[in-house]
Amino acid sequence: MDDVQSAKRTNRFSMSPMNIALSVCCVLGLAIFSVRAVNPSLQEASDVRRALEKAQSAVKRQQILYPLYAELTVANEKAATASVLPRPKKEPLAPEHIVEIPERLNKKAMAARLQLTDVSPRVVTLSDGRQYIAVNMRAKGAFAAFRSFLLSLGELPSFEHVERLTVRKGIMCEELELTAWLAIE
Repeated sequence: MDDVQSAKRTNRFSMSPMNIALSVCCVLGLAIFSVRAVNPSLQEASDVRRALEKAQSAVKRQQILYPLYAELTVANEKAATASVLPRPKKEPLAPEHIVEIPERLNKKAMAARLQLTDVSPRVVTLSDGRQYIAVNMRAKGAFAAFRSFLLSLGELPSFEHVERLTVRKGIMCEELELTAWLAIE
């Protein structure tokens, strides 16, 4: 009888393959659930930690660079007010002075050390009933002289605006082509 009882006891504690499979499935299910539930929070925590480190390094850089930024903004404000070009009072050019345009522009070009090769007022633009005349110009010289020439154009009381500006690299110097508009009466 002891053998029968001991056999029952061993059967009660022995597991069938079905019970083993169900146990393994339950353990795997619990493991998957815990990974799904715990892992995103760990990932979020590491993302927050990385973002915090990045923000702290940005704050440190800003603390280092802020004095330089403040100094540059003050210097920029001073330079902006100092570099404003004076604008002459606008006065339209009298029609009888249109023939003097090439001579005036030639003087401006010579003062800027440019060689003005072509100056041609487009009289056709007057036929449209406009209050402006277009002037095509070609000049040769150093690139730095072009800036001086353009600034002197802006000093003309009848100067309105530049419509087209082209700078090309020539053999020995740069070539400038531009179309400027002058106001007329």
